Amino acid sequence: MGAYRTQRQLQSPAHLYELWAAADERNQPVVFKRLGPWSQEQRFVDRLGPALAAWSSGTEGSTVFLDRGRAEGVCLVEAWLEAETVRTVLSALANRRERPPLPHVVALAIRASEAVSALHARPTPAIHGDVSASTLLLDTDGKIVFTDVGVAAAAGTMGDKGPARVEAFTVAPEVAAGGPPSAAADVFGLGLVVYELIMGRALFASRDWVQATRESAQFAGLPTDALPKVPEPFQGTLRRCLALKPQERPTAREVAHALGQVASKVGDLDAALGGLFTQAFPVRARFTPTPGQGTPVELQPLVASQTKVARIATRKVTVEELERARAEEAAQKRQAQERGQSVDDRVLGLLQRRGVIPERAAAQVKAYAADVGISLVEAVWALGYTDEETAAGAEAEVAQLRFVSADVLDALEPKPQLVALLPEAEAQAHCAIVLGQEGDRPVFVLTAPRDELKQRALLRACGKSQAVFARGTETAIQRAIGRVYRGEAEGAMPAWLETSAGGPGADAEPMRSSPSAFERRALELHFDTPAPMSASQLFDETLEKVSLKGPVKSPPRAKKPNAPPLEYDITALAPPAPTGSVAPTA
Repeated sequence: MGAYRTQRQLQSPAHLYELWAAADERNQPVVFKRLGPWSQEQRFVDRLGPALAAWSSGTEGSTVFLDRGRAEGVCLVEAWLEAETVRTVLSALANRRERPPLPHVVALAIRASEAVSALHARPTPAIHGDVSASTLLLDTDGKIVFTDVGVAAAAGTMGDKGPARVEAFTVAPEVAAGGPPSAAADVFGLGLVVYELIMGRALFASRDWVQATRESAQFAGLPTDALPKVPEPFQGTLRRCLALKPQERPTAREVAHALGQVASKVGDLDAALGGLFTQAFPVRARFTPTPGQGTPVELQPLVASQTKVARIATRKVTVEELERARAEEAAQKRQAQERGQSVDDRVLGLLQRRGVIPERAAAQVKAYAADVGISLVEAVWALGYTDEETAAGAEAEVAQLRFVSADVLDALEPKPQLVALLPEAEAQAHCAIVLGQEGDRPVFVLTAPRDELKQRALLRACGKSQAVFARGTETAIQRAIGRVYRGEAEGAMPAWLETSAGGPGADAEPMRSSPSAFERRALELHFDTPAPMSASQLFDETLEKVSLKGPVKSPPRAKKPNAPPLEYDITALAPPAPTGSVAPTA
C-alpha cells in the first residue's frame, strides 16, 4: 500500500467516484480514484480482488493498474495518461457544433474493438462489464485504452442508485434483466459504442438508469431499416454485435478483424486519432506534480472476508478438499437466502436449481396456482414441467419430511388392523391412508402432513396421541384408498368420478390417474356440461378452459420508429470484396 498526494480534482461520474490528478511517493503523476460509499460493502471488496487481478494481468487494451487500498472508501490508482474519455472528446466537439471527421470515427471504432479483444485475450480473461464511451480513453498520441476494467462487474448495483456503471444506457439486455456481465455483454456494449460513433446518436436514448435498463431489457434487435446506407463490414458486424441472444454475437476478435478491413482506407489510425484529440482540445496543459503539495492519502489494505475457501487457499490442499469447501459455502449462502422464505418459494428454488422449472416460469406457476385454486406443487405438474411425484418429493425434501413413493403405496395390501385405525370416510376426507405402525404410533401418508388441523383430526379419528406423518402424492393415495377400502382394481374409474362424468352407463374410459384437487376443480367447472364425457375428455377440456396448456404469451413489443437519415456517408469505405467479415444476420 502506498502514500499519495491528491493535487487536482478532475471531471468524473460523481455517483461512482472522485477522480484526482495525484503524485506518488517519487512525485510521479498518477490517477487516483476514490470510490463512493457504496464501495464499503464487504461483498464488493471480496469481488474486487479477482477483477483487479485480471485488470493488472496485462497492459494491452487498458490503463496500467498500480495500487488499491482503503482511505475513506475503496481507492484505485492507475498510471498517469494524458488522455480524455471518448465521451468528453465528443462532447467538446459538440459544444463547438463540430463533428469528428469520418476517418477519425472509423479509426475509433477499429481501435475500440481491438482494445476489447485485447482484454478478452489475456491469460486471465478480463471482463470489463461497462464498455462505453465514458470508460474508453483517447490519449494525445492517439492510443485507445479502457479504464475501470471489471469494477462495474464486481460492484453489481448500488441500491436505489442503480448499477455501478458510468453509462447505464450501454447495458446489454441480459445484464439489464439481472444476468452477470460476460464477454458477450462486452461485445454488445462495443456494438453500442460503434453504433453511436457511426450514426451520431445513442441507440438507447434515456440517460436515467431505470428507463435505460428497461429499454435495454425490452430490446428486440435492430429493425431492418435501422442502418440506412451503412455498408459492409459495418452493417453485418453491428447487427451481430447487437444480437438479442448472447450466443449469436461474435467475439471481440472477430469484430476487430471485420472492421479492420477498412483500415487501409483510413491510413495511419494512431495519427488520425491523435488529430481527433487535437481537434477537440487545441490547447492542453500537461499535468506535472508539484513536490510537497496536495492532500496526503495513506492507503490501508483491503481485507477480504475470511471464508473457508479463502482460508483453505492459503495452504496446499487437494482439489477434492477445495471443491468440498466451495460446496459447503454455497449451501450456507443458499440456506441464508432461504431463511424467511415460504416453503413454496423454497420448493420453486429447488426445482429451478435442478433444471425442472425455468427461472422465468416461477411467477407463471404461482399465478396459475392462485387463479385455479390449487397448491403450488399441483400447479407445477399440471403445467407439465414435471410429474406429480417429483414435485411432491421436492416439497417433502424442503420441509424435511418423510416421502412415500407411489411404488410403495401401490404395493400396500389391505390389512384389517390398519383399516380399523382410520375409517374410510376420514381417509377420503383428509386424503390420507395408514401405511403401517412404528411401535404404538401409526404412520399416516397424506398430501398435507404439515397441516396441524389434519394432524389433530387424524389422531382423533384413530384414538391416538402420537403419529408419524409422511408426504405422498394425491394420485397414489387415492389409488391406495380405493384398493384398500373398496377393493378397486387399478385403472378402474373411481365411484365418485362415475357419477360426475355421466354415471356407470356413460361412454367412459379408465381415468389416467386417481382424482386430485385440480381434477375435482375441473369437474366443478363442468357441472353444466350438456353431454356425458369420459374422464380423459373432461380433463383435457378443463385444461383448455383454465388456460393451463402452453406458456403465457408476452405482449407484443412496441415497434421502434424508423431511424433518421445517416449523418455520415460511409459508403465509400466499403471494401470491394469483403473477406473474413462478420456475416450479417438475416
